[in-house]
Amino acid sequence: MPAAGDGFQRESSDWIARHLDRYDAPLRRTCIRVILTMALLSQHVVLGQSPVFGPVPKGETWDFGVWTGEAFGVPLGSSSGTAQLTMAGLHAGRVIKRFSGDSGTNGVLEYTFEVQPLFLVTRPQTAYGGGISPVGLKWDLRRRSRYRPYFEWNGGGMFTQKNVPPGRTASFNFTTSLGPGLMIYTKPNQAISVGVRAWHLSNAHTGYTNPSFNTLELVIGYHWLRSTHYPRQEVATGRSRPNCLPHSCPN
Repeated sequence: MPAAGDGFQRESSDWIARHLDRYDAPLRRTCIRVILTMALLSQHVVLGQSPVFGPVPKGETWDFGVWTGEAFGVPLGSSSGTAQLTMAGLHAGRVIKRFSGDSGTNGVLEYTFEVQPLFLVTRPQTAYGGGISPVGLKWDLRRRSRYRPYFEWNGGGMFTQKNVPPGRTASFNFTTSLGPGLMIYTKPNQAISVGVRAWHLSNAHTGYTNPSFNTLELVIGYHWLRSTHYPRQEVATGRSRPNCLPHSCPN
C-alpha cells in the first residue's frame, strides 16, 4: 500500500516542475542582465579606476538614458498572474526643484519623460506594440558617493496591434509604475541604474471588459547627465571643480 504522503509529494513535485518551466526562461534572461551589469561595475574595480566627479550647477540639469525591463505578473484582483512582459525605452529627465539639507544629503526632484518603442507580451498571449509615459516624477537622494538611491513614478499609455489583455478589452491601455532604484556612477557624467517597479496596465473601462496586468518589473538602464551651464568637456573631466559627485557638491 502506498504511503499516505505519496500523493501529496507527487502533487508537490508536479507543481514545482510546472512553475520551474514557467519561470526558467525569464530567470535566465534576468540573470544575464544582472551579470552584464556586474561585469561593467567590476571593470572599474579591477582596473583601480577612480574617476574625478564634478558638480552640476544650479541651472537646468538633464538626464538622458536608455533602459530595458522584464516584468512578471502578480495575481491581484482581476490581474493575470501569468503575465510576462518585455520592455525597452528612452528616458529624459530635467531637475525642477532642489532641496538642500544640513546632514550632507541633498534631495532633487526631476520631471521625467519616457518613450517605449518596444513592448512585447509573451504571456498569457503574444502581442507587441509601443507607448509613451509623458508624466513622471523622480525623487533623487543626492549623497556624496557614487551610489545614489532614488524613487520614481510615471504614467502614460500603451498601443498594441491587438487587444491586451486577451478578450473583449482594448488595443490602447493606460499604464502607471512606481518604485525604488539605485544610480551607480561609472564616470563623472555617466551612470548605471538598477530599479524595481510595480507596473500596472488597464484600459480604464474603455473596453467591454477591464482586466489588468499588475506586474513586478526589474529595470536596468544607462544614463548620460548634461548641464546647460558647463561645456561638455568640463562635465566629462571635472576641471576647475571640487572632487564630488554630480548634484552632491555644496552650492
